[in-house]
Amino acid sequence: MTDIPSVEPVAIAKEEAVKIEFVTLATEEQGHKVTLKETAEAQGQVEMFIGGSEFASIAKELGLIQPPRPLTHEVYLNLLDGLEVDFGRLEIYGLKDNAFLAKLFFSKKGQPEEMEIRPSDGLALALHHHLPIFLNRRLLKGTLSARDRETLEDLVKTVKF
Repeated sequence: MTDIPSVEPVAIAKEEAVKIEFVTLATEEQGHKVTLKETAEAQGQVEMFIGGSEFASIAKELGLIQPPRPLTHEVYLNLLDGLEVDFGRLEIYGLKDNAFLAKLFFSKKGQPEEMEIRPSDGLALALHHHLPIFLNRRLLKGTLSARDRETLEDLVKTVKF
């Protein structure tokens, strides 16, 4: 069971929460993708396709790029710095109409708050502020081994449509 830090309430029940420690980016034929895993070695993962600007924001926060000027999320975060906003955590809690759902938990002038946020934007913010990222365990998908992938490919080749 994972301890979810303060700034209540929660979107994910404690027993369903997985703390994400490993975030990677890739560009594929289908587009830009972010992959979330509990650890680098974990089998379960979540893959999300994201837009170019979100990809750049996450890449910047992972130290993969260094843009010459601040990115949009950095401008907004700099504006919030003086407004008594303390960020708590990001929770990616569900899936609806093939889109992941997330909430950002924070306090404003000491009062707990939460807001819906696109997971990709939330990831950039969480990485920027070193916030804990939690994922609903039910969203994790296993990774196929090379042997399983080969078996699946052979099966697909034999099926007639």
